[in-house]
Amino acid sequence: MVRISTAQLRHRVRIERNLPVRSGTGFTDSWTEVDTVFANVEAASGGEALAQGVQRSTRFHRVTIRFLSGLLPTDRIIWDGDPDPMHIRTVSDRDGDRRWHLITTEAGTAN
Repeated sequence: MVRISTAQLRHRVRIERNLPVRSGTGFTDSWTEVDTVFANVEAASGGEALAQGVQRSTRFHRVTIRFLSGLLPTDRIIWDGDPDPMHIRTVSDRDGDRRWHLITTEAGTAN
């Protein structure tokens, strides 16, 4: 069992879901707020990579929140501690008792 207290949830984050909207030429991304919650946000790692000729700076975070039913790995997190949206890569039930979610995110920009 992993111990975490509500006092550790000191960051306010917004969880958003992409609900594409039909446009004249197809669909446009439309991110809608799902919930705003308190979280523990920890930097996990970061680095730079070259992908398809574009240099990209990436940052990974571990985010812990109270269990949120319906949270999807396609959602994203907005946190004022990172200038870029944090795209969710994994979502797990931290203890298996539906009390905490452990989320791995990736944020980054193309240079």
